[in-house]
Amino acid sequence: MERINVVVTIDDKYSMLCGITLISLLDNCSKPELVDIYVVSDKGKLSKENKKKLIDCVKPRMGRIFFKEFVLADFLQYKVRAYQSEAIWYRIFVPRLLSNLKKYLYLDSDLLVVGDISEIYFSDLGKKWIGAVADQGEKINPNMVKHYKRVVGVNKYFNAGVVLINTKIWCKINAEKKMIALIKTGKMLLEDQDALNTIFVGKVFFFSPKWNFFFKNLIFDLWHFFDNPNGLGIIHYQSPYKPFSSPRITRYEFAYMHYLLNSPWKKIVAPRLLLKLLHPFFCIKLFFLVLKLNSKQKNKKN
Repeated sequence: MERINVVVTIDDKYSMLCGITLISLLDNCSKPELVDIYVVSDKGKLSKENKKKLIDCVKPRMGRIFFKEFVLADFLQYKVRAYQSEAIWYRIFVPRLLSNLKKYLYLDSDLLVVGDISEIYFSDLGKKWIGAVADQGEKINPNMVKHYKRVVGVNKYFNAGVVLINTKIWCKINAEKKMIALIKTGKMLLEDQDALNTIFVGKVFFFSPKWNFFFKNLIFDLWHFFDNPNGLGIIHYQSPYKPFSSPRITRYEFAYMHYLLNSPWKKIVAPRLLLKLLHPFFCIKLFFLVLKLNSKQKNKKN
């Protein structure tokens, strides 16, 4: 049976986030024994300790994991600008590095996979070249709608955090060379994502929005901590307020902590929760909630 190829491109600072993504993916996959994880990194940027932790995330859940290292400078004859993340370049070279794969699902690391990934992996893309989800960045910044139109006109603009890629087509159209040329111009506001949209405009099969779900920014309601992500496939923490970095309460935080508790990084859960519970926004919200409940009780008695 065809295997499910999943690719992540990371370095040490994203290893924990990647581990949580992989645990959630395997825990919710109906066929985890068919999942092959390929971790692509620049040589020397992913430590042995973090590799071991990633293996501990994958192997007990029946998946297989492979590490592919390369020297970025050997592939990219271009000095990466100070404001650019090296990670944006890693994904560009994946089809060349993993040319033995017919197709693969690329995933960012700031995700929770709460649905069965095989549902989209085995989708029939028809005559389209790649599969992705329409970007929902307007939930965070309404001005993003104007940006979409600048890049793809009347076509849909997709988010590059979840992309099903046909390796043969990628190489046939020389997408690697085209992406590098577009990013080098300095005109791509969202760099690799804008470049991908420019190259594949009109050739994208769009999955349901549930497979790359954004939630609105500025979530202050503490009850969102306990939200159950029923009906979703992938939660993308695009908001600046993330469960793994922000001290504020974020949406689906309880779900994220569940997977974190089942990871090699579980020791950080207690201090993270304490930080959030003591955060001023949480305390103020809780204070007014208690006042509201007391007021309701008094009204009932009267």
